[in-house]
Amino acid sequence: MDAPRIAHIVPFPLPVKKGDTVYWCACGLSKTQPYCDGSHKGTGFSPVPYTATRDKIVFFCGCKHSAKAPLCDGTHVQVKEGKLLRRLRGQAFSRCCAAPPQYPRWSPSRHSPGLYRHPAGAGAPSAPPGEGAG
Repeated sequence: MDAPRIAHIVPFPLPVKKGDTVYWCACGLSKTQPYCDGSHKGTGFSPVPYTATRDKIVFFCGCKHSAKAPLCDGTHVQVKEGKLLRRLRGQAFSRCCAAPPQYPRWSPSRHSPGLYRHPAGAGAPSAPPGEGAG
């Protein structure tokens, strides 16, 4: 396995207590993201320990490509824009990283004729601009 699997395209904001050590999954295969569950065996990846210096919320990297691992550095933005995905072509991505389904654009005149209400209330046109009432 050359590159870690992208487990999630946003960070995991999780509370930690001062002095506690957690092990962040670096391979992306763990079923208990962002924590390691041992799924990395045989991949060449190792979990990354994180010890909290105080009680706080920590943003653990979900895309597994942060330069500041285990903490998020914003690299997931490149994942969302497709830049990182193009660089990692051929890697198996989890279901959450697939492109969102493309739904047809909703049109009030097509789906609910006569039910269009202008947010301005009384005196507003009875149909969306450009469609005219008659």
